[in-house]
Amino acid sequence: MTIARFGVVGSELDGVFFTEAQSIAGARELGRVKVQIGGQNKDLRYVKSALAAQVRDRRGNALIRFTYGQRGNPWYRSLSGLLDAEHWYGEGVAVLLPNEAQ
Repeated sequence: MTIARFGVVGSELDGVFFTEAQSIAGARELGRVKVQIGGQNKDLRYVKSALAAQVRDRRGNALIRFTYGQRGNPWYRSLSGLLDAEHWYGEGVAVLLPNEAQ
């Protein structure tokens, strides 16, 4: 579900606001976060949940510059047949938004 908060459009999961916006006024950047999750049977919720945990670990409440998708694994990781041919990835910048902006 798409929501508008802090003057930008995004979504929320596990108490963290996700947006593809490049910045949010008044936000303090806490650093980049990144995840890679094996398994093409997973979905975006797994990516967002893992990223939300990293944002909260940095004491943040939002993720800006959010990008995500699926990529193929290198050929040598799929040879054994034990690993999926694809993985999900996600990344962005953890930020702390001021209380009055919420």
